Amino acid sequence: MTVIVSGTYGGDNLCQNCADGASIDDSISEFYQGLTEYGEPTLRHKSEGKGSVRLPSIIKWTDTLPDYPDMESSATAGCQLCGLVRGALLRRGLSGRAAVDILCAYVWDGNGDKFDVENEHDEGLVYMRCEVFGTEPKIQRLAYIVFLVETEDGRYRTEDT
Repeated sequence: MTVIVSGTYGGDNLCQNCADGASIDDSISEFYQGLTEYGEPTLRHKSEGKGSVRLPSIIKWTDTLPDYPDMESSATAGCQLCGLVRGALLRRGLSGRAAVDILCAYVWDGNGDKFDVENEHDEGLVYMRCEVFGTEPKIQRLAYIVFLVETEDGRYRTEDT
């Protein structure tokens, strides 16, 4: 049975797996308070400006192609992130019947990086990259999807691309 956790600050409902993996610990030494180009306080990463940084927060699912039934069960129970990622994966149309591992991680400062995600400013948290790996007969990457992260007035919005 999937337990849905309400966001601490009134955020979206997430299963425990997503709630644990989607959290970013900004108190660690890699982060510091800096200023935006407009002089407003903002969170910065020590490697900012040196290319993209994959943050250690990772969400992992083990599921089955082509329908991702475990993610479907969690989404039906109310996890909005499982539903969002599963929907994007279904649109990718991976075929076959196989076990897969899906790993998602946030990417910081990805402006103009090798994943070709465009961003007008180096503004910190830019996107979440989810990769799908087949596990048999050997581990191989089957696909990836990218969710842009946009912030406005302290709220967030994601779009899959």
